[in-house]
Amino acid sequence: MSDASAIVEITRERSVANSARGYAVLLDGERIDRIGNGQTRRYAVAPGRHEIRIGLDFYRSRPLALDLGPGETICLECGAAVPQTLGESLSAGGLKRTFGTLLLNPADYLFIGIASQHPAAPRTGAGAPVDPAFAVRDPEGPARRPATPGKGPGPTPSIFLSYRRADTRLVTGRIRDALAHRFGAEAIFRDVDSIPLGTRFRDKISETIARAGCVLAVIGPDWVDARDEDGNRRLDDPEDYVRFEIESTLAQGHPLLPVLVENAPMPKASRLPASLRPLTAINGVIIPQEPYFEVGIERMIATLETLMQRPAPDGAESPAARTPPATPASPRRAGGRYCTGCGGPVGQTQRFCTRCGKPV
Repeated sequence: MSDASAIVEITRERSVANSARGYAVLLDGERIDRIGNGQTRRYAVAPGRHEIRIGLDFYRSRPLALDLGPGETICLECGAAVPQTLGESLSAGGLKRTFGTLLLNPADYLFIGIASQHPAAPRTGAGAPVDPAFAVRDPEGPARRPATPGKGPGPTPSIFLSYRRADTRLVTGRIRDALAHRFGAEAIFRDVDSIPLGTRFRDKISETIARAGCVLAVIGPDWVDARDEDGNRRLDDPEDYVRFEIESTLAQGHPLLPVLVENAPMPKASRLPASLRPLTAINGVIIPQEPYFEVGIERMIATLETLMQRPAPDGAESPAARTPPATPASPRRAGGRYCTGCGGPVGQTQRFCTRCGKPV
C-alpha cells in the first residue's frame, strides 16, 4: 500500500435484516468486495474523486461521492433502512416502513453514508489492516483534491445533529451529507458516530453542545412515541440521550433548530416532558419528501447560516441567495401554516397547497 493512499473504512450495522447475506461493495461502478452483517472492512484507494455504493440483488443504494486526499481516512456506515431488531421488524410500524421502502422507494432500501472523516496521516500497521487485494486501484488516479487555504482539521464541531436512529436514520444521513458538503465534514457532530471509544457519553455530549454553533433536532414521525425494549416511552426516561441533548441545548441557551422530516408535525407541548416543552415554541424547518427534498435542504442551510452568522466561502453562492423570495429563508413565523409536502406557506383557509397540490 502506498503512503499516499486514502483509506476507506466501511462498517455495516448489525441487523436482523439480511443477516446471513453479504452486501456488494461497488467502487466506481466495479464490485470489489462483499461485507457481512456487523463487519468492518478497509480499502486503500488512490486519492481523488470516487463513487461508492452497496448492493443486494437488484437493489442499489444511492451513490455516495467521495473526494479523498492523500493519507486521508474516511469512515462510512451502511445497512438497510429497516428495523434493526426482531421486535421492531414484527411491529405494525416496522412492517409498514419496510414494505413502504421496498415498494415505493426502492432506491432508499439500502444506504451508505459518512460517519467520520480524518485528514490525518494514513493508518497503517497491525491496528488497521487493509486487504491487499484492494490496495491502490489507480496509481495515477484522478486529479488530487486542491487544498482549501486556511482550512484545517477543525476539531471543534459547529453543527450538532440530534436524532433517533430508529426514527430518522436514513434521512439524517442525507442531511449530514448535505451539511458536510456545505460546511465540511469536520464541522458536523452526529452523536454516537463522533464519540471516541472510552469517552463518557454524557460528558462528551454536554461538552460538544457547549461549543456548537447550532443544534439540529431532527424530528420524524416516531420521535415522540419511540419505545424501549420494555415498551416505555423513551422521552419519559431522564437518561434518554435525545432528551438529554435537547435539555442541554435549552439549558445552555444555544441556537436550536427543529427539523421536521417525513411529514412529521411539530410535537405538542402537552406530550413532552416539562423540560422539553420550550422546543415547541421554536419555529422549525420542514424538509419535505421528494421531489421537494432539496428545497427543504436549501432552506435549512440558509437558516443555519443565519443562526450561526456564518458567511459563504469566497466565490460560493449562499443557499439563501438561491431560495425563492416567496419561501422564508429564516425560521418560520409564529402562527403560520406550512405544507408538509413542499414546505411552502399556505393560507389559513386553504384546503390544498397551490404549489404541490397536497391537502393541508
